[in-house]
This record gives sequence, structure tokens and C-alpha cells, in this order.
Amino acid sequence: MDKITIDTRIYPVKGGGSLLARASATIGGCFAITGIQIRKGKEDQPFVSMPSRRVGDEYKDICYPCTKEFHSVFNSAILAAYDQKMEEQMRQHTQKPSQQEPEMSM
Repeated sequence: MDKITIDTRIYPVKGGGSLLARASATIGGCFAITGIQIRKGKEDQPFVSMPSRRVGDEYKDICYPCTKEFHSVFNSAILAAYDQKMEEQMRQHTQKPSQQEPEMSM
């Protein structure tokens, strides 16, 4: 499979129950997908849920990878971006605030 670029944006959700984050992806710089969800699965492992619509009693994906190989590439890219975003947030949250210089009085 040729190298395909997948640019992602991750939007974490707080207090969303099984919904961990929303995501969007641009494939090859020419096809954008919004409405991707990252959800908590079995044993709290995140998984990618494609945009879907309700049809009767079930949900049908609106768009999806057509091959097993690209499905794996796509999901790996989204989950890697999610992991990176969570690591960034943890680093920001644990960093000590910069020490402020004491005020000088005259």
C-alpha cells in the first residue's frame, strides 16, 4: 500500500461516559471526515467509531475504510493521535506553573 497521509485533529470530551474524544481526519490532503468518535471499549481500550446515522433500530456508518489494510492504517493513525493528545494534556496538567518574579516596591 502506498504511503497515504492522514492528518488528524482530536477533541477530548470530559464526562462523556464511553465517549472519550471526537476527531476529524483529512486523507491525502483531499478527503475530510468529521464526526469520528473515540470510545471506550472492552477493558477500557479505546476504539474508533466512524460517523453514522440511525436507520431503524441500528446505526449505519456513513463512511468507512473499504479494505482491511486501510482500516488498520486509519484506526492506528486516529488512535496514535489520540494517545499523543492525551500525553500532551497530561504534561500540561502536571507542569509546575512558572515562578513569578516578586513585585518590586518603591
